[in-house]
Parts: sequence; C-alpha cells; structure tokens
Amino acid sequence: EGCSLGTYLENYLDSVSGLPAELKRNFSLIEELDERTKDTVEEIDTLSRKSIVDDERRNKAKEKVRKRYRTCLEFADEKISIATQTYEMVDKHIRRLDIDLKKFEAELEKARTQREIEPKTEALFSKKQRGSEGLRAIKRSKKGKGRKLVKKKLVFH
Repeated sequence: EGCSLGTYLENYLDSVSGLPAELKRNFSLIEELDERTKDTVEEIDTLSRKSIVDDERRNKAKEKVRKRYRTCLEFADEKISIATQTYEMVDKHIRRLDIDLKKFEAELEKARTQREIEPKTEALFSKKQRGSEGLRAIKRSKKGKGRKLVKKKLVFH
C-alpha cells in the first residue's frame, strides 16, 4: 500500500536525524588530526634545525624526523579514511532519498492515472444505466408457470 508524502518525509527525517551528529563527530576527528599533524610538523622543523649543529645529533634527529613523517602519513591516512566514511554515509542517505522519491513519484502517477480513469468509467456506467432503463426482459415467475414482462435496470457498483 502506498505512503503519503508526509509518511515518506517522516521516514526520511527519522533516518537522517542522527546524521548531523555523525558528521560533526567525523569533522571534529579530522580537525583533531589536523592539529596533531600541525604539531608533528612543527616538531620536525625543530628537529631539522637542531640537526644542523653536529653530526651525532644529526643522525638521531634524522631518525626522529622519519618517525614523525610516518606519524604524519598515518594521520593523513586516518583523515582520508574518516572522509571516505563520511562521504559513504551521506551518499547512502542520498541514494535512499532517491529511491523513496522514485517510489513516491510512481505512486503519484498511479493515483493520477486512477483519477483520470474513474471519471471516464463513471460516465460510461451512467450512460449504460440510462440506456438500460427502457429494456424489457421476460422473466419466469417463481412457480415456473407463465411468464411476465418486467423492466430490468442495470446497476453497477
């Protein structure tokens, strides 16, 4: 059985009610990763400046810089993962809305078609009823004896 526009809208709004909170959470995570990346890059800059001073510190600093770059890459990968999840979450809701919209449009078209057919059908039945009022039919009486002439009226439901 078909749903009304209100029902479709209510169902969709129920399904997306948690979406803003999920989006906010994901964007907050990305923002936090950005801050951590920024701090790590600043640390890399500091280590790079210190490594220029002497060779022993340079080797230790290079290793720390490599680790910090790997950390930055991990942050970037995590941000990409969160962004992908966010995109998929929003895309899922858009696809559902598209499907529900197509169903609703089909139901509207079906209702529109039925409304167009009903008046034509009613007009057709009305003409048959008026034309049949003058018909006479021979009907056998209950006892089976004799026949009598009766008027027959067609009634359509």
